[in-house]
Amino acid sequence: LQFEGINIMVFGTILFLLLAEESYNKCKSLGLEDNGTGWMIMNRLNAQGPKPHFGVPPFGCCFRCILPKHDLTPRQLILARDFFRQYVYVILITSVLVAWACISLSVERFHMIRKVVGYVQKISGFLAIYGLMILYVATHDLMHDKWRTTAKFVAIKLVVLLCNFQDIFVGMAVEHVESMQLECLGLTAHSEHFWNMYLSSLEAIVVALLTIRAFPGSEVSEGGVHLQVVEMELEALVEGEVECKAVNESDSDSDGAEP
Repeated sequence: LQFEGINIMVFGTILFLLLAEESYNKCKSLGLEDNGTGWMIMNRLNAQGPKPHFGVPPFGCCFRCILPKHDLTPRQLILARDFFRQYVYVILITSVLVAWACISLSVERFHMIRKVVGYVQKISGFLAIYGLMILYVATHDLMHDKWRTTAKFVAIKLVVLLCNFQDIFVGMAVEHVESMQLECLGLTAHSEHFWNMYLSSLEAIVVALLTIRAFPGSEVSEGGVHLQVVEMELEALVEGEVECKAVNESDSDSDGAEP
């Protein structure tokens, strides 16, 4: 799970950097004034027109037809980033909690905590995928042709999708297929762990091959933009929106107070 969390976070970071690079190049080719990388990102994203940005899997796809179309704001872009970044912290904290429960609590309480932690990790994982999907769909038309973001997305999300459902399917298979219950390992749970590890090793080979094709070395370039600079400029745009809103509300109050 730790690898899965890092996987999602790193891919989201890559999307942010590619978005900044492509937005900068597009704005320069159009002769637009350089108002900062954050401004260029929002300019190119919103040049595509309003979209139902939150109507994406796994939470919003069923409501896509009724969700309003809108331009993406810097705050919403940062929110999508926080969605896929929180998973790393949740996995780390819950893993420490389970380790503590294992050595400090009774067996019954340990199993109860591990069950609750499992649900929390699943919800956090789906939220991370949701944030990644918001960013992927919003940037697809802008970056797909040059950067092949779909291939990158499949290479990363395949292992995430498998990790989310593999335990369930393997447990069902071991329970109903007698040949998968290895007597030398004793308990059924040990057989489940064995098959999960065995399948993960095969999946790692597939993901490695997909990654080689999706992330060719020819895409690596010198220079470029720094993630911290991009995030700082987006957060500055959010602060500018808040200040502008506060000024407008103050002006409205002043106008209403005039006789």
